[in-house]
Amino acid sequence: MAALSFRDRLLTRRGARAILSPVGILGGAAAAIVAVVAGLPIWAAVLVGVGVWGVNLVRMLPRGGRRERIDP
Repeated sequence: MAALSFRDRLLTRRGARAILSPVGILGGAAAAIVAVVAGLPIWAAVLVGVGVWGVNLVRMLPRGGRRERIDP
């Protein structure tokens, strides 16, 4: 069986939980707040928050299966 693509792993029940994870959302918001307090412009703080949320999303997604090894 072929390994699952990123899209296939994202469109699962576990992927939905990863997207809506309270830890990811609050972590992204906290990172954005810290970035604003540190003096970054609002647009940069939003990018920092989305980046933290995205890292948490990728961390929580199910792993793709191993690719089949072809025995020559």
